[in-house]
Amino acid sequence: MEIFGLEGKNAVVVGGGLGMGKETAWLLAKLGCRVAVIDLIPERAESVAAEIKERGGEAFALSADVTNREAIDGAIVRAAELLGDLDVLANIVGMAYWAPLLEVEDDAFELELTRNMKYVFWTARAFARHCKAAGHGGAIVSIASISGTRAATNHGAYGAAKAALMSLTKTMAAEWGPLGIRVNAVAPGSIRTERFGRTPEQEADFAEICPLGRTGHQSETAKVIAFFASDLASYVTGQTLLMDGGWGLVGVGSGQRLRSTMANPNIVTS
Repeated sequence: MEIFGLEGKNAVVVGGGLGMGKETAWLLAKLGCRVAVIDLIPERAESVAAEIKERGGEAFALSADVTNREAIDGAIVRAAELLGDLDVLANIVGMAYWAPLLEVEDDAFELELTRNMKYVFWTARAFARHCKAAGHGGAIVSIASISGTRAATNHGAYGAAKAALMSLTKTMAAEWGPLGIRVNAVAPGSIRTERFGRTPEQEADFAEICPLGRTGHQSETAKVIAFFASDLASYVTGQTLLMDGGWGLVGVGSGQRLRSTMANPNIVTS
């Protein structure tokens, strides 16, 4: 495990109670991190923390709503108190609202920006302030989306938020690099989650479209997050890595079959 350099590090996983977040919390703990699991639902955070402890790790459970700045700021501060320090921050929370732009109300658009991008700024800023005060660097990794790299038809607010997140990642990396803080993002394509899935027919259609012939697994997203958090990426910052099985290589103009298959193409669990 030495090659990862995560043994004894302190990690916060925002949205760690389900899906990609749960897989990320488990993997970081396996690699030697002490983990603070933050989730909207207290029971989910407590369940993941308990599982980590059963596996011989150390974990704490916290609850916070990422759309409430004071609540999520407070959760990051509390995580630092429980862990004693902060070295890694993983932002997993995200959700796509599906509707044509002409039907999207202002409140819905604002919510998409908050739960997919604005909260990342809040958590990252709190994390960076801690690292600066403690006199050491750290690593921030956030979930973006392939939808932020191209037109996000019928989920435009989500795509706009993820595009903004990728830009924000670059700016944070540039400004906080002198503090020793690396900031990167992962942009999944189609990842099967507990909340959302496809019918067997849709899965078969997607298998023909995607070069790797399948949707991704949440554990695969966790592996890329762990890479960015680890010493394997010690000279990497400001980057967004597309993790889409090659789907982006074939484009979005592959006809009606693609459009019908991708009813919910970019789902990130919260």
